[in-house]
Amino acid sequence: MIDPWWNPPWPILWQRTYHHAHTHPDSPTTRHWLHNQQRGWLLLHPDQQHLLVSIGMTPT
Repeated sequence: MIDPWWNPPWPILWQRTYHHAHTHPDSPTTRHWLHNQQRGWLLLHPDQQHLLVSIGMTPT
């Protein structure tokens, strides 16, 4: 069985940026991206929301 995170239903750029946010949470670029994710929370896939919650983000 293939791991579902291997090919998520959102763009690879989102996945890469999430990884950067996870590993560099204090960079200005990360803070800006996380703010944008909060603003668009309802537009995110539930699994994206779960990933963001797992790194400490809460919806607004």
